[in-house]
Amino acid sequence: MDTHNDQECRFASVILYLNTLPSECGGETVFPHQPAVGAALLARGITHTTMKLVQGMDCSKGSVELSTPVETRSLLAAAEAVCSTEPIPVGVGEEHLLVRRSGAGLGVCPQQGLAIVFFSRHVDTGGAVDPASWHGGSDTMGAEKWILQKFKSVPRDVNNAYISEESIRDMVCRITGTLLNPEAINEPHHMLRSMLSSSV
Repeated sequence: MDTHNDQECRFASVILYLNTLPSECGGETVFPHQPAVGAALLARGITHTTMKLVQGMDCSKGSVELSTPVETRSLLAAAEAVCSTEPIPVGVGEEHLLVRRSGAGLGVCPQQGLAIVFFSRHVDTGGAVDPASWHGGSDTMGAEKWILQKFKSVPRDVNNAYISEESIRDMVCRITGTLLNPEAINEPHHMLRSMLSSSV
């Protein structure tokens, strides 16, 4: 589970599902609704659940003791809770998402042709990494899941090794605030945020 997969300049992701998985196979893209937990991890510089913290160090032996932050376990437990719920259709008629939703978050079930868009940085967060952008793919129980991913990052003319966090935030605010209208009811990011908000 991660926010932007250690790509600091990334601010938007699109996942297009190329096949449908039966609901018993899993494979959902899960967004645990744990903003305080996500914020605590981000404050410690952790952007991926595989990252460990230095717990202790013995220089005489050249050993380092690493530990998994308790917040990581909380995010993963929330994701498991989401995946244990029954999938429900959200939408009207033939046009609907199949999701798993609980107070712990939201899971979008893979449906061929469905695309979801979410932001790891957004104008709403002042261009900083959004604590609500933690996401991951659930186990597919051996089934094949095919997806196509597209990412949007701060433009290349400013995407270099010396760019500051402040510059990234400024650029993200200008791009997401100008090009995207998060208030549009049919805009996927708004739809995901609305679903997350109503699930708690």
